[in-house]
Amino acid sequence: MHRHVVIGTAGHIDHGKTALLKNIATGGTVTADMNADRLKEEQERGMTTDLGFVFFGDNVTIIDVPGHERFVHNMLAGAATIDLVILVIAADDGVMPQTIEHFEITRLLGISNGIIAVTKIDLVEPEMVEMVIDDIRKFLKGTYLEGAPIVPVSSITGEGIDRFKEELNRLVQKMERRPDRGIFRLWIDRCFVMKGFGLVVAGTVLSGRARTGERLEVLPIGKGVRVRGLQVHNKPVAEVKTGERAAFNLQGLEWKEVERGYVLAQPGYFKPTRLITAKLKVLESVPRPIRHRHTLIFHIGSAEAMVRLVCLEKNTIGPGEEAFVQLILDRPIACDWGDRFVLRIASPLSTVGGGMVIETESGLLKRKDPEVVSGLERLAEGSIERRLEEELLRFRDRPVKLPGLTRRLRVEEKVLSGAIKKLVEMERVVELQGRFFHQSHFNSLRTMILSHIEDFHKEYPVRKGIGLKEVTTQFSDYDAELIKAVIEEIVRSGEAIISENLIARKGFKPELTAANLKLLQRIEEDFLANLFQWKSREDLKKEYGEPGEVIIRILLDEHKLLDIGGKILHSNAINRAKEIVTRIFKEKGEIRVSDFRQGIRTTRKYALPILQYLDHLGVTVKVGEARRLKRK
Repeated sequence: MHRHVVIGTAGHIDHGKTALLKNIATGGTVTADMNADRLKEEQERGMTTDLGFVFFGDNVTIIDVPGHERFVHNMLAGAATIDLVILVIAADDGVMPQTIEHFEITRLLGISNGIIAVTKIDLVEPEMVEMVIDDIRKFLKGTYLEGAPIVPVSSITGEGIDRFKEELNRLVQKMERRPDRGIFRLWIDRCFVMKGFGLVVAGTVLSGRARTGERLEVLPIGKGVRVRGLQVHNKPVAEVKTGERAAFNLQGLEWKEVERGYVLAQPGYFKPTRLITAKLKVLESVPRPIRHRHTLIFHIGSAEAMVRLVCLEKNTIGPGEEAFVQLILDRPIACDWGDRFVLRIASPLSTVGGGMVIETESGLLKRKDPEVVSGLERLAEGSIERRLEEELLRFRDRPVKLPGLTRRLRVEEKVLSGAIKKLVEMERVVELQGRFFHQSHFNSLRTMILSHIEDFHKEYPVRKGIGLKEVTTQFSDYDAELIKAVIEEIVRSGEAIISENLIARKGFKPELTAANLKLLQRIEEDFLANLFQWKSREDLKKEYGEPGEVIIRILLDEHKLLDIGGKILHSNAINRAKEIVTRIFKEKGEIRVSDFRQGIRTTRKYALPILQYLDHLGVTVKVGEARRLKRK
């Protein structure tokens, strides 16, 4: 087998969970007298009160959880990270209250594999065992354990133990690998000091890898630590990975600073939160609805907190119903989207429901808002692809780079790349030179730009098209490369054409009337007659009126006129000016404003802006009070 599997027990108090584990524990790292009850008081009382751990072969850890109702909080700390469950039911008792609650908790935590052990068969007649098995099948009908192996065993005589181990091993071999987001995270469920080593914490690796010597972060306290050593199954290792039950010897933290419920994580990705958005399912067995602003006990991973419930859809959530909620925590917890949780009430102490975390970084959401609920429904689907899409939908004005998405989603770049590739192939995401943009926003922007071009044609039917710079300016709130990509797509699709830096809808033709043509000819002739006497836009408006503004724009679009810093003149003026400065430089070795003014036979007012424009073009370069031709 290539992966580590974590198994958890579940069942009523005194149904023989610990005794069963003592009989099935195997492997070179486990002695024959291995006992999951590791605390002295547990062994004296014969009752498990906290988590115990045994090994089954080389790659399986079994977590023994307490069965008493007073210690369900400890049971939850162990059950939160298991792959499959051993549901233990005693033949002399059958299904009992904690059997039901433990089983409901496993369903709320999303566990989907397991095996049933019918223990203490040495205390009852065979007929009684068959009756209990029939009751168990009825109890499990329609659940994930319907059809699961049910194995009668006796921890006293050893009857059925070999078969149970065979069935358990068969299930273990079929287990698929856990999904791995690539960013290291682990719920701490044990912490202690080991003589000669210092602080040791343990838990199941939820995601990613960690190595000896690496620096990690303990949350919610935000304290950095260094990994001095690692163990899996009591054996030193150089690296631990997703799904493994591991112990970390940490440097940089005191024992009193850490506790169960804290998180060990890759630095810089996870943030503690006191507000969680989630989808909650209320158990059918709950006698009354859960109310808005109800105070509940919240269990997630190995952490526990008191929460105030905010119902987002309606004021109550009835038995068997599901709804979106927000949970206001009384202390910060470092959980993440996709984490499973359980809710309990304090009086009478019992489980009422549970669900899945959807968001950990949003503020308080508007209640009874269909748009809010619709967005949460999309996120609740849970896949990385869906989460990635929703994240990209937040960015309406610019594409996003992969490293930024990695930080925001807490998913390794390699994993995210695969999801992005799928979405690009499905035409849900657009890639723009290593940046990514949601296709729906791309399409919306495309529609807006096309509409803007059409509106421009209606307003200026005599112009060939709108300048590309004008489009970029009109949509200046958007990333410039994004606008460029949208325009390229519009042209590629054949809906628009670009000519002389003007864009127009395909098939559009300017509608120049006889009067327009006559005015165009007059304006161009006026500029040519006074070649070096530029005019301001205010001058032109006074001289030619509003119709002239449109014609001036046409001549600018066709590059017959030039705008040099708000001063309009004919393009021939610049061509002629280049010839004049070349002649002056050859004659005098430099170009002064007075020489140029005399050369174009105008005043300094008109000459200086033209010279400055030649500087801008790189024809001339100013040296002191004079100018020279710029060497090519």
